[in-house]
Amino acid sequence: MSTAPASGKLTPCGTFPTAYGVAVPVFEPTAPDPSGEEHVLFTMEGTAICAGIHDPEQRKRFIAEATRTGRAPSFEAFGGGPVPRVLLPRPSFPAYPRLPRDDSTPVEAWITALMDRFRWCDSRRPGA
Repeated sequence: MSTAPASGKLTPCGTFPTAYGVAVPVFEPTAPDPSGEEHVLFTMEGTAICAGIHDPEQRKRFIAEATRTGRAPSFEAFGGGPVPRVLLPRPSFPAYPRLPRDDSTPVEAWITALMDRFRWCDSRRPGA
């Protein structure tokens, strides 16, 4: 998880859904990653929320400590924990063969609609 620099103007590029049902804003990197990997930047507030630091006072302490030391401190020291990583279940059948192929617009609209459903992963069919 890349964190945004304390200074400088950042360009918003969307939101990132956390495991706690809260979306945090993400920003475009100021320079491309030399490795070629695509990534986004999080504010320290967003980083704290992703790490489960729910108490606003604890988040303020976390941000103050990060600002003082120049790096993200231990999440656990402020009531958080490692950022959860949840594996998505495999679908029963692939969606790609059913997508329209003649024009990319319907595919783009389908993907955008899917990404706009903030908690799409919670709407799985029971028993699937």
